[in-house]
Amino acid sequence: MFHCKSCIYSTSKKSEFNRHLKTKKHLRNAGTTPTIVATGFTCDGCLTTYVSRQGLWRHQKSKSCGTIQDDDYLDEHESSVKNIVTENVITEDNEKNTEKLTFEQQLKLREIELEEKKLQIQQDIEMKNIQTQQELMQEMCNNQKMMASAIEKIGTTQTVNNTTNNIIHTINQFNLNVFLNDTCKDAMNIMDFVKSLKYTEEDIGSIGKLGYAEAISNLLIKGLNEIDVTQRPIHCTDAKREKLYVKHDNEWKKDIESAGNLKKAIKVVGHQNMGSLDEWKEKHPYHNEPNSRHHIEYLEICNQTMNGMLDEDDKEYKKIIKRIAPETLIEKDNKVGQIILTETINGDET
Repeated sequence: MFHCKSCIYSTSKKSEFNRHLKTKKHLRNAGTTPTIVATGFTCDGCLTTYVSRQGLWRHQKSKSCGTIQDDDYLDEHESSVKNIVTENVITEDNEKNTEKLTFEQQLKLREIELEEKKLQIQQDIEMKNIQTQQELMQEMCNNQKMMASAIEKIGTTQTVNNTTNNIIHTINQFNLNVFLNDTCKDAMNIMDFVKSLKYTEEDIGSIGKLGYAEAISNLLIKGLNEIDVTQRPIHCTDAKREKLYVKHDNEWKKDIESAGNLKKAIKVVGHQNMGSLDEWKEKHPYHNEPNSRHHIEYLEICNQTMNGMLDEDDKEYKKIIKRIAPETLIEKDNKVGQIILTETINGDET
């Protein structure tokens, strides 16, 4: 008799039992090749196997078997068969436990291997970090050496440049003083110049049309263009940075934006323009008529003039300076002017 404990299957034919071993059910239940347990009762004389004890007993009592056994022998044989079956079952359980223990050990070994690999990777990363830090330190040292060398060279070059610039600056300042105090010694004072300006009807009307800063700039530029360069009270050495020299009380001085004489002169122009407005009103008698075109023009002139004269943040004043600077720039075709203008590249005058 062939018995499969995993599937609870029994058969007396070995061929059927072998066929059972190949079924999906057996493979799923057993997992490994099971222990084949042979159960039954075998005659020691002729080795004939019987399913039941009674069958073996009848066989041994019959004349067909050369050996006749008593009941004690049959009991002993039955006990032996049971022991064999029990031992086979225990052996199968032990094999399964051994397989289970081996699998757990394999998992443990796998975990140990993974930990070792993880530790090795961490060590490799640390070594790479140390190597990278060493390379960075070396690069920083090289950069510091290069910077020190460059600073040393720059320091030498800067000293030469400063010396050269100081010499050029001194020469330029000398030539500027010669130009202003000798060439332009007969120039008008700024206040005399603005008081000499003549205001036409067109000049006054342009305030309303162009705005205060543009109209006053045009008036000053027109007055400067009417006199010789050496007679002008304003000269510019750097139009971009709006560096102006103004003659006041027979002395040339660099104009200071916050409290310069040019700013005072521009305010005088505004007051004079306001005084000339009376003449404009006489020539435009309908300026008080609300529906008159001259009335709108008159209001615009007054509005622009008042805004310019009350220029608390110097907004209008800065616009005027921006317009005047390029118009009073020392001409490049003037030999003295060529020397002076080089200071816009090489250095600033004091």
